[in-house]
This record gives sequence, C-alpha cells and structure tokens, in this order.
Amino acid sequence: MNILLSSFDAWWLSKTSLEQILWGTAVIATVLLGIQTLTGFLGGDHHSAFGDADDATAHDDGIHSQFFTVKNLLAFFTMFGWVGLGVFSISNNITYTLLSATGAGVATMILIAWLFKQISRLQYNGTTELKNAVGQVAKVYLNIPGGRTGTGKVHVTIQSALKELDAITDDGDALPTGSNAKVIAVITDDTLLVTKNN
Repeated sequence: MNILLSSFDAWWLSKTSLEQILWGTAVIATVLLGIQTLTGFLGGDHHSAFGDADDATAHDDGIHSQFFTVKNLLAFFTMFGWVGLGVFSISNNITYTLLSATGAGVATMILIAWLFKQISRLQYNGTTELKNAVGQVAKVYLNIPGGRTGTGKVHVTIQSALKELDAITDDGDALPTGSNAKVIAVITDDTLLVTKNN
C-alpha cells in the first residue's frame, strides 16, 4: 500500500497545476455522472437514467429547457476534463487546451439537450392531462417563493410519467427544494398551484 501511495504521490507531483485540475475535474465528474446514471437505472428518484423525455414537451419551450441540468453540467465537466488532458498532453499549450476543453464540454451539453428534445418528441403521445395531477404529491425541484411572488418547479407523476412543471404557491412561506408539495389546482397548461404537504 505504501508503495502504491508513494508511486501515486510521485506521479501526481510530476503533473502541472493545470493537469492536476483537469485530472480532478475529469475523475470527480465521471464518478458523479456514473452514480447518477446508475441510480436512474436502478429506479432512484428519477424516472429514467437520462431524465424524463416528456419534460420538454410538457413545456414545449425549446432545447434550452434541457440545457442547464445536473446531468448536462456533469457531462460538461467530464468532457472538459478528459479532452483537456488529451489536448494538453499533445500540445502542452494552456490556452489551446482550455479553449478545446470548453468547446468540447459545451458541444456535449448541446448534443445531449438536442437528443433529449428529439426523444421527447418521439415519446410524447398528447394524452397526458394535467388535471390528473390534482391531489398528487410532488417533489419540489426548484424553490417555490411564497405568496405567488415567483415560480419554481416540481416533479410530479401524472399517468405513470414523471413530469417537471412550473409551480406557484399561495403559502406564506417558500417551499424549499427537496420538500414535498401537494397539487391543489392547475393554473395554466404548464403551471400548477401547490401547497406544503404536511
């Protein structure tokens, strides 16, 4: 074990600061992305390992609705790290490395968002009725400000499909991310009125 640690220390210290950052970013992001994907496959809190394909169609608000997600950010840092390491090992140029790594990360995010959008179009059958959400317990995904002062987001299962929808509340206190909320009404085609689920 000591030999392995010594070898690792020697290898790590032989790397430049940029390489150490890229290695750390690549390994951590890859592990987290793998855990999140595996959790999805094993039936965690998410409807699938790659997100609910119906989400974008429920909103129908374009590719940007799938762009800034946890999975996409992890994919960005994963690609950023590995591509950065590859480019730096060839070019040994910091500027070129950072530009290439950033470009690869952004391209990956765009590709994933586009794929999610295409999948949502293939899977959407137009039969989901939001009124069936009334009475269901939803999980708050993005903080919902109290007193209808702003909009948050919730994950709620409607007709066996997990949806991500906008939500508002009449409660005086905000409903924090991760809390449970009960759907009490449908406000618009993509907005629910919720209250704290005691």
